[in-house]
Amino acid sequence: MKVRVKYKTIQDMPPESMNLLSNVEMLRRIGCNTEFAPIGTEFVVYGMEIFEGNLMYYLANPPDESYPILCLAALFEIFDPTISQNWECGINGSGHFAIWPSSWFKISFYHVRLSDGDYDVAKDWQEIRQLFNAGK
Repeated sequence: MKVRVKYKTIQDMPPESMNLLSNVEMLRRIGCNTEFAPIGTEFVVYGMEIFEGNLMYYLANPPDESYPILCLAALFEIFDPTISQNWECGINGSGHFAIWPSSWFKISFYHVRLSDGDYDVAKDWQEIRQLFNAGK
């Protein structure tokens, strides 16, 4: 699945779209925006999670894509709806419904360990990126 940046911030969204969001003040507080990329920038979606009633995407952080970042899905438009064969669904460690690679469910504290430079997790992330970028 691939998306492109449609809005830079929640405030840029039309009121009818913003009214569909849950807990807008919390989203603003945690900095849900796409300030890191120009409008029209394309991303591969590596996973999805329901967070505080909102759909979130896991995208690779630009420019080096060294780890996935959580982004508000409403700020993007889908241009390639092809679902990855490498996704699994379940309840993540935070108790949220998620669809993402199986290793993210199997490896405890995956995202923290990746940020901390865990070699095995970093290797797994690179393999995931290769699979997803190959369209699998």
